[in-house]
Amino acid sequence: MKLNLDAIAAGRAVRSAKAAARAGDIAPIVADLKASGAVSLRQIAAGLNERGIPTARGGEWSAVQVQRVMNRAAIVPALFL
Repeated sequence: MKLNLDAIAAGRAVRSAKAAARAGDIAPIVADLKASGAVSLRQIAAGLNERGIPTARGGEWSAVQVQRVMNRAAIVPALFL
């Protein structure tokens, strides 16, 4: 079965909406970690892992994943790297 372009676009929109909702859920936790003194993406990832918050796929956080979530949630990761 081959999907048409409309079906592909609809699937992409659903995935994007889920990712945006997940980023919105994680954003307050990231803000709390930053307020607690986390000054790098790695420190934020470690904080999420310490709190037992899994990634969307159930794994552990990395700095790159944190950056992507922050970008998606429109949190500017200024001074992080």
